[in-house]
Order: sequence, then structure tokens, then C-alpha cells
Amino acid sequence: MVFINLANLYLNKTPPQLDDAARLLRRAISLRSDFVDAYQNYGSVLIKQGKLEEAEDAYRTALVYQQRNPDLYYNLGVVLLETGRSTDGVENLNKALLLKPDHAPSLFALASTLTDSTDATKREEGKRMLEQLASRDYETSKVNFALGMIETDLRNFTKAAMHYEKTLQLDKHHRSALFNLALLSRNQLNDSERAVPLLERLIQIYPDHVKSYMLLGDIELTERKQPEVASKLFRKAVQLAPSNVQAKHNLCVALAEDEELEESEKCLLEAIAMAPTEEYLREHLAIVRKRLKSD
Repeated sequence: MVFINLANLYLNKTPPQLDDAARLLRRAISLRSDFVDAYQNYGSVLIKQGKLEEAEDAYRTALVYQQRNPDLYYNLGVVLLETGRSTDGVENLNKALLLKPDHAPSLFALASTLTDSTDATKREEGKRMLEQLASRDYETSKVNFALGMIETDLRNFTKAAMHYEKTLQLDKHHRSALFNLALLSRNQLNDSERAVPLLERLIQIYPDHVKSYMLLGDIELTERKQPEVASKLFRKAVQLAPSNVQAKHNLCVALAEDEELEESEKCLLEAIAMAPTEEYLREHLAIVRKRLKSD
């Protein structure tokens, strides 16, 4: 246990000192080949280092010594899923659940896998498992976000919004929940004004989140009819993502709506240079040039 405790000290540093932690855990294993806790901790470090094959070996070795340990089957299952072996991964998660039917991490991992399926029956089973975990208050933020995602996919938009709101009650800085709720509010629930403060909060917390500038700019342009404000937001999106053709095009449109026709023309020419095969850019350029001539 001394080596594990020392390894944890390295892991708790900022940033974590993974190599030093791994070295100590290898030392612990070399002194006692059946030290299952050391294998588990070592596997976790290897995953953080991106060494998934070595992590798999560590968990398989540990299972030689403890064949009825649900945590080991769970850890192995997750590694197998991460390496694209979903059938083997699910098999190991099910082994963990056979040993411990209420093993929450395995239930969550299995539910996440099932909800990603194209099979409606599997998706429904995954949703049921997530709801079971939510009722047990397991990783409430993570589970509610997953439920929000599946309800969105199922087009149950009001339920999805409820789950994203629960996620934000627990983690007010949850980037994906903030954006998904804003997108849902604007596009599916027809409530742009609800989306605006969410996007403003997102931009404040994550000032490099391009999609937030894009969506907020779209709301300012389309619903609020404020092209000047929209232009500023789209400019920021272009600044953050210079190769984003959609952001560039949106800026061009906002400039045209703000009667900045010459600047819009120049903007569209730059956009066409970025994406020469996009016909809609040429169509919009023709419209702007027609307006310029009429002026």
C-alpha cells in the first residue's frame, strides 16, 4: 500500500506526474505479483497515458488472481470499448453485472453503449438503465446529461431540456449541457430568449467556443434583427476559426443586412476563395452585387 499511496501523491499533483506514478506501481507489482490493487491503479495510469494495450494486459493479469472482481471486469470492458472491440467490451461489462447486478459504473458504461446503438430496442434498454442510475443518484450530472442526449435523439425535446437543466443545477459550467440546452431551446422549443443567457454564459466561461458565437449571432440576426451585433459575434467566430466557411458566410450575410454592401461583397469573395465549389456563396454574391448596382 505504501507504493500505491506514493503513486497517488504523484497523481494528485498539478499536472499529474504519470510517469513517476507508473514507475512506483510497477515496483509494487514486481515485489508482489498478485497485488491486484496495484494492477488496477497501474491500469488507470496507463489509460491516462494513452497506453490502452498495456492497460488491457494489466487488467487481464489482475483477473488471473481475482476472477470474481467486478471492478476488474468493468475496467477491462471500458478498455475494450475504447479500442473498438464493442462485443468483447459489453461481454466484460455483463460479467461485472453478473457478479454484482447493481455495479453502477458497469451499468453506466453499458447504458452508454446501448444508447449509441441504431437498434431501437437497445436504445430503450440503455435509457431504462440510465433512469435506474438517476434514481440512485449515481454521478447525477453525468447521467442526466446522457439522458438529455438520448431524449434529444428520440425527439422528446421537453424531457431533454429538463435533463440538461438538472445537469446544469449540479454543474453550472457544463459546456455541452449549456450549448445543447441553448440549441434545443432555439431550434426545437422556439424559445430564442431562453437560449441567449445560456450562450452568453458559455462565451463568458469558454471564450473560444466557436459554436456559441455562431448560434448567438444567428439569433441576433434572425430573431432580434440586430445585424450589427450579429456581425461582431460572427467576426469573433471567424477570428477563432479562420477556416470555418459557415462562420465567414454568416458574417457576410450580417454585413449585407446591416447595409454594409461593399464589405459584404469583399467578405463573400474571400469566402468563395475558401470554398470555390459552394454555389450558395456565388448566389449570395450575385444578390449583393445586384443591390450595389441598384444603389
